[in-house]
Amino acid sequence: MIADLASYLQFFESFRQRTERDVAALPAAGAAWRPPIDGEAGWSIGQIVAHLGGTRLYFASAYRNEGWLWATPEMDPDGQRSWLPWLDTSAHGAHPR
Repeated sequence: MIADLASYLQFFESFRQRTERDVAALPAAGAAWRPPIDGEAGWSIGQIVAHLGGTRLYFASAYRNEGWLWATPEMDPDGQRSWLPWLDTSAHGAHPR
């Protein structure tokens, strides 16, 4: 169980590194694949990456008592090269000040 801020930040950093490693290793064909389902269950990998980054900032803004603010993803869900920079930006913006 995570009981203090330092432990959470260590967990967050470990999770962030694994996520970015996996996103970076995704081949182009995998990045372009989309499930044949409508709604959130049919999101592309790029849409999931956009959501991951946005969610980080969403919860961080609430934690900092700034309100529940949704950030427009600074990436192109269809442009795999924009994914890692977005994850990096959102990770650094999510850290408490």
